Amino acid sequence: MKFANTFLSKNVLTFFASLWLLLILPSCIPKYGSDMDKLSHPVSSPEDFRREIDRMEKLARFHPDTSVQAEAHLKLAMLYLHDENPRLDYLRALEELKKYKSLSPDEENKNEIHGLLVLLLKFEKVIEQNEENARAIKTLTRENRILIRENQKIKQTIDELKDMDVKIEEKRREIK
Repeated sequence: MKFANTFLSKNVLTFFASLWLLLILPSCIPKYGSDMDKLSHPVSSPEDFRREIDRMEKLARFHPDTSVQAEAHLKLAMLYLHDENPRLDYLRALEELKKYKSLSPDEENKNEIHGLLVLLLKFEKVIEQNEENARAIKTLTRENRILIRENQKIKQTIDELKDMDVKIEEKRREIK
């Protein structure tokens, strides 16, 4: 009987210890691939872009693994460039690609990333030139308004001088 109780208590103890290990152990095992799974959420509608961008920004900022951060920056760049994104942002895409490149200098798609970076850098220069042109247009428009007012005053003065000339001519005729 003593043997049966000892055997039974060892089995019960072993069972509970095994159960405890089965419940606790999975939380201690690193989850390979789960971080990359976080990067593969498809964006199916324009409304999903803001949500997905927010999610990727959190991963890019706070994830401890730099390879996951790098991939999040790449995904952010692609989201900002996506033609269905209601808020396309080429400059933010450029910024995210630069961060991706700094975190992942030996990326496997180096040529594509470099080509995209060159294209976006040129696009950035075009945007800067457009902003400069817009400032120049604003200044020229302001100057044009001033010149139009001055021109109107000159026309008014000419009309007044014509009227005066006509009156002087009439008085001269009266005198004759």
